[in-house]
Amino acid sequence: MNTTIKNRPAEPYESEMTIELEPWARNFPADWQSRLAASLSTIQQTILERRPALVADGDRRAHVSLDGYAHDIADANAHAEILLRRHTSVAGLMDRSFSVKATSTRRP
Repeated sequence: MNTTIKNRPAEPYESEMTIELEPWARNFPADWQSRLAASLSTIQQTILERRPALVADGDRRAHVSLDGYAHDIADANAHAEILLRRHTSVAGLMDRSFSVKATSTRRP
């Protein structure tokens, strides 16, 4: 990481992610989305952050919104994806059986 970025304080970001099961993935709980939403709801937040939200998009895809802090867009995307992946095992999803795409923007 660039030391210039590292020495700056983190800024607030909102991240929108899409988590989608791989086409070949067959072994997953039918309620994986509600399990994931319940797990994400345990994330500790500041008073300024929105609660994580999950919106199902069919039975194999979901859209997740969450707030966090990072040094830049790439950092925010990486942190959001890592945070989401920490909760996927609770949802019954196996590593590499899904993909995550993150898009972050700076919060006002």
